[in-house]
Amino acid sequence: MSEDREIQCRDCDTPFVFTAGEQTFFAEKEFTPPVRCKPCRDKRKAQRDNGGGQRPGGGQRSGGGGYQPQQSYSAPTPPNEPMVEHRTKRRGSRRHRDDDGYGGGGDSW
Repeated sequence: MSEDREIQCRDCDTPFVFTAGEQTFFAEKEFTPPVRCKPCRDKRKAQRDNGGGQRPGGGQRSGGGGYQPQQSYSAPTPPNEPMVEHRTKRRGSRRHRDDDGYGGGGDSW
């Protein structure tokens, strides 16, 4: 069994103890050893959970603005048939899902 190790915190330079039990646990889970003391880890986690921190790639997290319903499009239909609303429109030769989710029309792909 390994001995307790003293590690300098990356953020506050305070030494903290990485116990033998923690080392065993980290090794079993294949975690890397900690580089921050518990108070600094908790502080970073709170910042991350509150959206206050920067993303690792630089910049804030984007997107997730809220729910926006899909736009509906009217599809051309043969005469004497009702107009059909589709959630997505056809792009080029690719077929996209329509209201019933089955591609519609019964024609083969």
